[in-house]
Amino acid sequence: MRLASAIGIVALALTSAACRTSGTRPSGDQELAAKLRGLGIEGKTYTNDIGQVASIRLGKVYAMGEDLLVEDIHGHLTYIDGATLSPRWSYYGLPRPFDKTPDSTPSAIIGIAGGKLFVINRDNGTTDIDPRRIDVIPSGAAVANDTTIYVPTFSTPSGNKTVQAVSLASGYAGWGWRTNSDVVGAMAKGGPGAGDEFYFATSDGVLYAFPTYSATDRTTDLGWSVNLNGSMTNDLTLDGDDIGVVMNDGRLMVVDRITGVVRWQAYADSKEHAEGSASFSKNFVFYRAGGELRAFKRDSGDKAWAVKDAVSFVAERGGRILLAGRSGSLISVDKKTGAILGRASAHGWTFPARQAPDATVYAISTNGALMSVESGF
Repeated sequence: MRLASAIGIVALALTSAACRTSGTRPSGDQELAAKLRGLGIEGKTYTNDIGQVASIRLGKVYAMGEDLLVEDIHGHLTYIDGATLSPRWSYYGLPRPFDKTPDSTPSAIIGIAGGKLFVINRDNGTTDIDPRRIDVIPSGAAVANDTTIYVPTFSTPSGNKTVQAVSLASGYAGWGWRTNSDVVGAMAKGGPGAGDEFYFATSDGVLYAFPTYSATDRTTDLGWSVNLNGSMTNDLTLDGDDIGVVMNDGRLMVVDRITGVVRWQAYADSKEHAEGSASFSKNFVFYRAGGELRAFKRDSGDKAWAVKDAVSFVAERGGRILLAGRSGSLISVDKKTGAILGRASAHGWTFPARQAPDATVYAISTNGALMSVESGF
């Protein structure tokens, strides 16, 4: 192993062999692999333990394409190559964990921590743009492209804008858009490359779309807006051309990101409440309402099935869907019927969702042990 450090950045280079199944295995990974096989998740398995190199106490895990960004509870970042499980670099420059979920482009990770804007190179973990303080406090997760970050904020009596465009290079707070109500959920972006349009929703039920104008543009035009007739405080989610919206009254809505047309909506029963945001797999849209995770056909909005005690979608493998349950459990269900095929405890492990069918399934433990299970072997 080679260790190189420069101003709070540590680049880690581990050989591929150290990350595969040979050698010392992280504690508990063999047991987890056996449980996953029992749930129908099997294939070539790689392991690594980044806790052997640096102390890790897992805070959050962010999927960055096929790679993973691991953030510990102190804000220490470790970027994991998804193909090998090798740590590509570590970064110690954050004053604390990100204030909200960071965004990424093909070249950078972009986020706000402790009032400072950070632009971190995805290849080597360097900050080509020095971290700088900005006078914008995010009310939800921002989105960014390679030049600009778009930050949702709370409205104020003085009339401050509730979405602000900020230059990554200079920190200049340029144009913004004033809304009648707060933007409190995570924003979303879509389009090729780093994204060509971004989306946000207000707590009074209006969903907006904007082209990704730079912060210094003088003329900005709204792409579209639609009133969804209710309150929205949950995060937006986007996959392809579909925006998933969960309303506070329990409705699940799928909106076309290009036109703003509501493709379909599903309703919770009387006195039921929705929990959290929507998630997508190739063929289904999921959300939790009435104490169960409900799956709807993505093309039609028809309800397919529901699973009690399930919390969120994890992965699709063959004819099975893997769901996260309460208290660190995993639930394997039949993709067509939702019938439960198996349950297992995976306490202490986090499973980032994998939207593509038969994608590699990742697991990260609270102390930095990593495991991936590939399909097709």
